[in-house]
Amino acid sequence: MTLALTIAFICCFAPLLACGLYHAAIIILGLIKRVTDNPRREPEKRIGVIIPARNEANVIRGIIASLRKQDYPKHLFDIIVIANNCTDDTAELAKQDGARVLTPTSHPAKSADLSGTPDEPIKKKGDVLAFAFAALKDEGYDVYCVLDADNLVDKRYLSSVNNAFVGGVNVAQGVRDSKNPRANVISGMFSIFYWFMSRLQNETRAALGLSCAVNGTGFAVSSAYINKIDFHPSSLTEDLELSGICALDGEKIHYMAGAVVYDEQPTTIKACFSQLRRWLGGAHQCFKLMGGRLFKKRTVHAVDMLIVYSNVIFTLLGLVSGLSTTALTVRSVIMGQIDVWSALMVSGIGLVAAILALQAGAALICRMSRKSVKDNLPAILMFPLFVLMCMISGFLLLIIGPPKTWTPIAHGGGK
Repeated sequence: MTLALTIAFICCFAPLLACGLYHAAIIILGLIKRVTDNPRREPEKRIGVIIPARNEANVIRGIIASLRKQDYPKHLFDIIVIANNCTDDTAELAKQDGARVLTPTSHPAKSADLSGTPDEPIKKKGDVLAFAFAALKDEGYDVYCVLDADNLVDKRYLSSVNNAFVGGVNVAQGVRDSKNPRANVISGMFSIFYWFMSRLQNETRAALGLSCAVNGTGFAVSSAYINKIDFHPSSLTEDLELSGICALDGEKIHYMAGAVVYDEQPTTIKACFSQLRRWLGGAHQCFKLMGGRLFKKRTVHAVDMLIVYSNVIFTLLGLVSGLSTTALTVRSVIMGQIDVWSALMVSGIGLVAAILALQAGAALICRMSRKSVKDNLPAILMFPLFVLMCMISGFLLLIIGPPKTWTPIAHGGGK
């Protein structure tokens, strides 16, 4: 019995440890060199800025105003709001502020043109993007940027995109910063997570010449590449799906250090779990779509995406590791090898150590992202709760599977 439990623990914990060491090695090596933005280029690329929006009347004017302040020539970019099944004034407000508005009711099936059949109903953000790319295919855009309606962007965002794509890039991800890090503890925890993704995941990989990952908003892709791959995402996470397609295609995702996007984070427990379940569920869908092919590819980019997609497997491994450790401890108490109080003390020390490590890690992320530790202290102290919510979402995925539908999250223009 003891041997079986020990073997189960080792077999489950070893992959978790290997994954942790792999990421730690990339982060440490990548931190040696600070990434700078792409070399400045003359304005050249015609850019279509695509903004999927569903009932975003509270925030749509903010992103349009932000784009109007760009230091990029006005004649070289258009703001295109895709008003998806809106029941509020999103479309009207966008038109008033000078944006072009498209209102899809369906999107073309893969390999069909905009007027072709069969068409499929709009169910998720990926469907909106499929519609937009098809609708704009013949309008002469060199690059598409995808932003969320709740975003704000740095005034150099489009110039940074131009710099990257004039240099020959096909796919690139900007810096995903937070619009409302101190709205409450929940938004603060999400902000720390995205600072981690930008500074310690994408930026360190870029420093090593590796491919980054697309992170939902603030990314850009050339029209030529979108047309080549005929992008029609079928998962709940179109960003992860695009990243996987790039990995399979050998297409490097570049990092745009000057293309900063400020994203509004969830502020309620309900919205938090909705977002986490969609992320994890979409990743699992991508695993089923591309996991086998990524394993055969065996490049660093493919390994990265395979790890991201394997969240349900890592959740299961973590669960079995924890249960094995608990069973071994209980057996030791029953056999008289250790007394109850000593077992509780050791478990308590381990729990406290894990909490302190997560808090220290959150503080380090803030420091390395040039954010104030003092201003973000409540979120730093509560960051272990974010990790717990991720674990709970992973367990729900194991038990009831991914969400059946894409659920939009209400935004309120948080500061």
